[in-house]
Amino acid sequence: MMLPLSAGETFVIGRRGGRPRLSDLSVSRRHAEVAFRNGQWIVSDLGSSNGTYLNKVRLLEPRALDNGDQLKI
Repeated sequence: MMLPLSAGETFVIGRRGGRPRLSDLSVSRRHAEVAFRNGQWIVSDLGSSNGTYLNKVRLLEPRALDNGDQLKI
């Protein structure tokens, strides 16, 4: 799934009211956050049980996103 992003936007990916809202039980209610800060997109895991992966590497701290990056929730 591809998501268009708009500068200044912040959203949470998860099962509870996220964007996108996911129904898979392996996804936490508030799994990850994507935010536009200081001119760049940042992805953060929100303490999910199963982790958030950026280009197949588990996020241990917030990371900047580049065009073509892949998130696995």
